Amino acid sequence: MADVEGKQKVVGKQSRTEWEIDAKGVRIGDSSIVLIECRRYKNRLSQEALAAVAYRVIDAGAAGGITVSPLPLQKGAALVAKAGKIEHVELQRDSTHEQWVATIGTVVHIGVTEVANLSIQEMLEVVVRDKSGNIVERNTIYGEGGKGS
Repeated sequence: MADVEGKQKVVGKQSRTEWEIDAKGVRIGDSSIVLIECRRYKNRLSQEALAAVAYRVIDAGAAGGITVSPLPLQKGAALVAKAGKIEHVELQRDSTHEQWVATIGTVVHIGVTEVANLSIQEMLEVVVRDKSGNIVERNTIYGEGGKGS
């Protein structure tokens, strides 16, 4: 994805009705949109639930969809997802923004965010050379908070 936007409404190209979606992704390359639906049910997503997402994808003119759930799809739902160009992401229930585990197909993705205290220092080095390439003079200029030579 080149970009992901949060919850919003999209207007159906065929039905002209508004659909509230959890997120919208923009694909790298062709800039087509992908609808993203997050479902935190106690049961696996059904064929009917996936059919509703598939229709939103079609009606919105999206290139595909992504469903996110802590559970795998039911068998019929998996068939609808495949036919409707909908990728299912199984996100572990205890995932957070900082630490998450997601299964997409047969691949497990793990995300960990580390907080690091970094400081940035600006430095400019000026090197003067003679015609032979020998260094005649070298000066280093440091930005605010740095040292100079």
